[in-house]
Amino acid sequence: MHGVAMEFGVRWGQNLALMHALRGIYEPFNYNRKIIGFDTFGGFPSVDPKDGDRVKEGDYGVTENYQEYLTQILALHEADSPIPHKRKFEWWPATPPKPCPAT
Repeated sequence: MHGVAMEFGVRWGQNLALMHALRGIYEPFNYNRKIIGFDTFGGFPSVDPKDGDRVKEGDYGVTENYQEYLTQILALHEADSPIPHKRKFEWWPATPPKPCPAT
């Protein structure tokens, strides 16, 4: 069965790494199934007063260049799997949605 598994909001990548490992366990030779992660890695770009005082801009962000580090970790995992020359994960930049205009 073809398809992809996606995670929206990767942050530190623990669930992405888990999905990548499970794909390797249950479908080691299926190079068509990719694990795709979406994230800005920068946290909340802005907050609203309605969010309360417990959240601020940048919350849920990660350290600088963490996306590159996570890519290296997943590439190392993939190097020990069957068909290691085919990359079975990828990143797509997540851009925050534009607010809907008030009506």
